[in-house]
Amino acid sequence: MAKLKALGGNKKPRGKHSLEHKSLFDSLVSNAINFLTFSIRDFKTRPKYSIIHFCSGLEIFLKARLLQEHWSLILKKPDEASFTQFQKGTFNSATMDETIRRLQNVVGDIFTGEELQCFQKVRDHRNKVVHFYHTAYTKKASDKLLEEIAAEQCKAWFYLHGRITGPWRQRFLQYQARIGKLNNRLHGHRIFLKAKYTALKSEISKKLAAGVEVINCSSCGFNSYEAAEIGGPFYEGQCLVCTARRSFLRISCPKCNEESDIDDLTNASCDNEDCESVITLDDVLKKYTPPYDPRDGDESPLSYCASCEHPEESVIPLNDEYVCCMCRKWYENVEECNWCGMTIAGFDPQFSALYGCFLCEEAAREHFDRM
Repeated sequence: MAKLKALGGNKKPRGKHSLEHKSLFDSLVSNAINFLTFSIRDFKTRPKYSIIHFCSGLEIFLKARLLQEHWSLILKKPDEASFTQFQKGTFNSATMDETIRRLQNVVGDIFTGEELQCFQKVRDHRNKVVHFYHTAYTKKASDKLLEEIAAEQCKAWFYLHGRITGPWRQRFLQYQARIGKLNNRLHGHRIFLKAKYTALKSEISKKLAAGVEVINCSSCGFNSYEAAEIGGPFYEGQCLVCTARRSFLRISCPKCNEESDIDDLTNASCDNEDCESVITLDDVLKKYTPPYDPRDGDESPLSYCASCEHPEESVIPLNDEYVCCMCRKWYENVEECNWCGMTIAGFDPQFSALYGCFLCEEAAREHFDRM
């Protein structure tokens, strides 16, 4: 977090600047929604512009989240930031790659490899149609072209929608109704993927007959997602239609005992419509934490996660490895912070005696400031 603090920290603007900050955020989010709306409108008749508008909407949503951390972070060069120029819009903004890198390095949001690959594909496709001439976009779009664009946008929206209605939900709370309408409209892309699903039906039937689990895809909506258990409650797989990848937790509801597939434990509930009980991290830990007894001097087998920096212990040992129940990242080992003594997965303890870890860095800094 050092870079962020050097820019003035994550303190919220006060007074007049607070109102201006909110107005800028509102403007960004409205712009993002408008671009995605234009993308859907142009999809069939002007696919070239659908690609351009979709990428713009995606990029602006990411920048809106970054803006909430600090306004200077969406500038190309934050160290040369001028709030006056920022208000006037006379600045160069960060690229999509830079935006994602700052969300990871400064804000602490972790993007999966599948997300990064998908967003980069959207960006590359946008750049391709903007900078190069393509005959495919100068005439009526073929069904195959629309199918490819639909699959690309369904995947990217799946990942973005998962963030703005999941871990980022509170930050975009007042826009959830508009996001919901956008989500419903984007489901119209299924029409252009139906032909592919129909063509794959025989292959899917063979997989089912062979004992492969195929479930409904959260991205395109077809019963075409090939899921496989990778250990304990952790599953991952890929959609045969839109090729979206995802990992999830399969958990038995503590109340009705029905199994539910959970993408995000921060906002999880039972799939049983007659139950819909909240499912929490504690429910997972109670079932999958190896037994230990502190009275016998046993130490907790749980650890913290350096990737998602969840404030509670969320990493469990499983199959000779360690896995975070919150971000579902796997690790070969865990390390101990030399300042606070906490056990953390994905952590390099080399300089922790001086700087601490994400749990104790403020205490470590205050200690050395007093020396």
